[in-house]
Amino acid sequence: MHTHTTFPRIPVKNAPLLAVLFLALCLLSPTMSATAQTGSEPTDEMYAEMVENIIMKKWQNPQEAKGKKLACRVQISISAEGQLTKAKLVKSSGMKVFDKSAMDTVAQVTDLPAPPATVGPCEMVLVFSTQ
Repeated sequence: MHTHTTFPRIPVKNAPLLAVLFLALCLLSPTMSATAQTGSEPTDEMYAEMVENIIMKKWQNPQEAKGKKLACRVQISISAEGQLTKAKLVKSSGMKVFDKSAMDTVAQVTDLPAPPATVGPCEMVLVFSTQ
């Protein structure tokens, strides 16, 4: 039986920090640590980066947001099979068109690679930012 894993809230564009924080998460969890050390499955930081890349490749900063400093946070839930089951705007940028572009992008992605077996169903927060 898999437990539900919640990933930390990290800016999407900050991949090096993402890798460090997920590595720390692996080392703190005995089951995740064993998998990360053996290399038998992708590590959870690799999985989070993969999900981030898939979603961010589809996103385009709306024209109305160009030149403005904006960011919004979208929490996503991913099933053990890799289906995006839920998306929720957890922090608005203050610009509806910007927030809508982030939510629309996430809505385009329904199937993702399945998370590592040691992670199971998971949640993560993506930060869509103009910076």
